[in-house]
Amino acid sequence: PMSDQWSRVPLMLSKRADFGLVMLNDEIYAIGGQGEKGILASVETYNFVTGHWSEAVSMTTPRKGHATVLLDGKIYVFGGSDGTSFLSSAAVFDSVTLRWSEIANMPTAVWGAAAAAVDGQLYVIGGEDFLNIYRTVQVYHPSTNVWEQISQSMHLERGWAGVAVLTT
Repeated sequence: PMSDQWSRVPLMLSKRADFGLVMLNDEIYAIGGQGEKGILASVETYNFVTGHWSEAVSMTTPRKGHATVLLDGKIYVFGGSDGTSFLSSAAVFDSVTLRWSEIANMPTAVWGAAAAAVDGQLYVIGGEDFLNIYRTVQVYHPSTNVWEQISQSMHLERGWAGVAVLTT
């Protein structure tokens, strides 16, 4: 952004598609995804200061097409697919302890959902499972490890959508 132009960075350590991506401190985290030989649990980081990719702590569950979001220095991943089924499982990475932990399962298994953090809550929006495209909004409360579904969900179904949070 400072130079107002695009620049090339080194290639990732592993080829991957359908992965999660978040920025934490001076690093981009590329999380899971579809690799050349299957679904990945691996995580790698790109450090803007050093200009290098490094291996990071792998997730406990391989997944692709998952929703990913950052809240309070923790990375959350929701749903996706393990290549055999759609996942309702979710996990959190603590950047202080450098550990992944499983959290409560989502009410509905989805892949291709979007995720956002608003006022300390995490929203998983839409998604699909090949048979259905959902208009549901699932809300995770990190303080209680509890999910709820919002009864007033979206008017139309959405899969593989983007989401942005605007603050005033």
